[in-house]
Amino acid sequence: MPLLVYAVPFLASIVSGALLFAFPLTVTEATHDTFLSGIVVLISGITYIITTFVLMITKPADRLSLILVYVGLGLLAAAGLFPVLWMPNWQWAYIYTVGQGVGSALFLVCFQIVLQAVAARYSIAVAFGNFIMAWALGYAVGPFVSGLFVGASPSLPLWFATGTALVAIVLMVIVERIDLSAHRAEPNPLPVTAGDIRFGWALIFLGGFFLTTYRGIFPDFGSSVGFSASTTGTLLLILFLSVFISAYVLRKIYPAFLTKPWLLFLNLLAYIVACALLATQTLTAAYVAVVVLGFGIAMGYFFAGSYALSDIPNKSRNVSINETVVGVAAIGGPLVGSSVASQYGYSWFFLASLVLSAVVFIAGYISRVVSGRGKTAGTTPEVSS
Repeated sequence: MPLLVYAVPFLASIVSGALLFAFPLTVTEATHDTFLSGIVVLISGITYIITTFVLMITKPADRLSLILVYVGLGLLAAAGLFPVLWMPNWQWAYIYTVGQGVGSALFLVCFQIVLQAVAARYSIAVAFGNFIMAWALGYAVGPFVSGLFVGASPSLPLWFATGTALVAIVLMVIVERIDLSAHRAEPNPLPVTAGDIRFGWALIFLGGFFLTTYRGIFPDFGSSVGFSASTTGTLLLILFLSVFISAYVLRKIYPAFLTKPWLLFLNLLAYIVACALLATQTLTAAYVAVVVLGFGIAMGYFFAGSYALSDIPNKSRNVSINETVVGVAAIGGPLVGSSVASQYGYSWFFLASLVLSAVVFIAGYISRVVSGRGKTAGTTPEVSS
C-alpha cells in the first residue's frame, strides 16, 4: 500500500506547516510585534537542530527509529491540542513551539530511516523522491488550509493540526502492520562514496537555505516591491508545487546523473538563474524564478537524501547530519538574509545568495572529487564531520 506510506509524511508536514502558521499568528495578534512572532521560527529551528544532533550522536537502529516516529507524531499532536486546552498568555506559544520542533525532527529523521524498509520496492532514490513529494505538498497545504480556517476561529488551525496528526498516527500503525512488515528485502542503494556524502551536505545546506530563507523573506520582499499578499502567497505555493513536481521528475531521470555527473551542476545553475531573476524584482521574473528555484531545492534534497540512505551501515548518522545541516540553514539563513536585505536591499541579497550558492556548491563538488575514491554503499566507512 505505497500510497499510505507517503500519506504519513504528507500529513505530518501539514501539521508542522499549520502549527508554524498558528503560533506566530498568536504572538502577532497579542503583541503586534513582528520580531516577537519571528522568535517562533527561531525556537522551532533551534530545537530541531538540537534534536537532530542528538539523533546523530545516538544513531538509532531501525526498531528504535520506528518508535521515535510515533513519538514525533505524538508531540506534533500535543503541540496542536495543548494550546487549545491551556494558553494562559501568548508566551506559551514559544513553549508549544518546542514540541513542534522536537516532534518534527524526530519524525523527519526517523521516518527516513524507516523508509528503507519499503525502498526495496522502488530503489532508495525513488523512495526518497516520493518522500520529498509528500512533505513538499504537505508544507504547501498546511499554511493554506490554516489560513482559511483562522477566519472562522483562531483555534481552528490548532484543532486541524491535532486531528491531522492523529490521523497520521493511525495511518502509521496501518503502514507498520501491512506495508513495512511485508517488505524487508535488501534495498537497492545508489553507488555512493564518502565524497558523495560530503557533497550531499553542501546540496542539502543550499536546499535548506533557499527553502527556509526565501519562504521567510518572500512576504516582506513582495510588500517592498508592490506585490499583493495574495500574489506573494501564490508564489510560495508555486515554489512548493515546483519542488513536488521536480521530485517526481528526478525519481524518473536520476540514473542519468549517475552516468553523467556533470548534470549535477544543473543544481547550481538553477540557483544562479533564480537569484538573477529575483534580483530584477519584477513579477514575471518572480514567477519563473520560483519554478526554477523549486527544481534546485528538490534536486539538492533528492541527492543528499539518496546518498545518505544508500550508505546503509551509517544511514541513521547520515540522515541526522543532513537534517542538522538543514536546521542550521533554517536558522542562519533567515537571520543573515533579513539583515542583508534590510541593510542593502533585496537586489543585493539575491546576488549574495547567488555567490553563496556558487561557493558552497563548488566547495562541495571539489570535496566529492578529492575524497570520492571510497567504497560503495553498504561498506562505506563513517564519514567524519
